Amino acid sequence: IKKYAAVQKEKEKEEQHKLVSASICAGAGGSEESMRQLGFTEENHTNLFMCEWDEKVANVYKENFKSLNYFKDFYEIDWKKVEKCHIDILFISCPCQEFSIASGKRRGLQSEKGQLYIDALIKARELSPDKIINENVSAILSSGRHYALIEKEDGEQIELNYIPKKEVLEENNWILIESEEDRYVYKSHFNPKLTIGRTFKIIEEMLISDFGDYNIYVDILNTKDFNTPQNRSRCFLIMIKKELDLGFKFPQKEELTTRVSDLLEDEVDQSLIIN
Repeated sequence: IKKYAAVQKEKEKEEQHKLVSASICAGAGGSEESMRQLGFTEENHTNLFMCEWDEKVANVYKENFKSLNYFKDFYEIDWKKVEKCHIDILFISCPCQEFSIASGKRRGLQSEKGQLYIDALIKARELSPDKIINENVSAILSSGRHYALIEKEDGEQIELNYIPKKEVLEENNWILIESEEDRYVYKSHFNPKLTIGRTFKIIEEMLISDFGDYNIYVDILNTKDFNTPQNRSRCFLIMIKKELDLGFKFPQKEELTTRVSDLLEDEVDQSLIIN
């Protein structure tokens, strides 16, 4: 019995030192891969829960990483299973389509996918993790800079924080009454070097109001500035509880010495080539 008790005590001690993470909109597990590259393994790290809507993408995650709880829909997560657990790091990577320049519509928070960004932050406030790493497209900062007044088919007039393109107007039977570019432009509260639109202004006001016990950092990072041959610009929102913040700083840029050609194999199996 003494031997068993000693083993259990040692096991409990090990469990206490495990870093606990969780992932909202986990994708294929990029955040978990970063943890792995930093030296975290199943021995010193556990993922409390992950959620990912795309089943194929979620299967890639499951092939490579383990989680105590797998969920699909953020709005159907069984929070009773996880809300009482301590979380060291919460990763949030909500859908970017409604903020992205590439999507064309850019409805921002005036869309279901855009609202998920806010809902994830509301839940993050309830979970109260030690640290939050929230990543999205850099264009989230410029989202909502513009103004448009449209009239719907039933005569109702609605203000939009984007200027709808011609095809969007035709698709919805809208009439564009007036519009103005860059009507809503502000300086970021957390990084005055950054210019933001109404979308991120609303987000920042929420953070100021509800996350007063966190130090908050915002910046744009591009993979090509960290010796990765890819032009991928992303907005990172880092939140650390004040009593745990040791003086966070975003990493300094690195010289790009690696090229795509350096990573390509000279000989490739023909079965892997798609014409």
